[in-house]
Amino acid sequence: MVQVKNVRAGMLLITDAGLELKPGEVAEATSLTPDMQRAVATGHLVVVRDDTQTITPPPPDAATPEGLAALQAPDAVARVQSETDVERLKSWLVTEKRRSVVAAINARLQELGSNTG
Repeated sequence: MVQVKNVRAGMLLITDAGLELKPGEVAEATSLTPDMQRAVATGHLVVVRDDTQTITPPPPDAATPEGLAALQAPDAVARVQSETDVERLKSWLVTEKRRSVVAAINARLQELGSNTG
């Protein structure tokens, strides 16, 4: 369910939903209709509550540092090769188990170490 509120100083008609909203009135609908979406875009309506199911990507897992563990090995190696933060590389080295990625991290740490010295 979606709750919308009329924020205009006058009455607002939403014809495709059959709503007549007085100033400040809140109404419920199953979803936002095209007329409601236009009214929200123009600032005449405000969405107060939206309980409709929306497809959103899952949040990144906090246990995986910067998502390196979630990457395929070739992608992880590419990510390691583009990283310049030594501390982040060291944190990845502690948690990484794949030999190819560990080798890439070690090589990148040596590369960064020789550049700073």
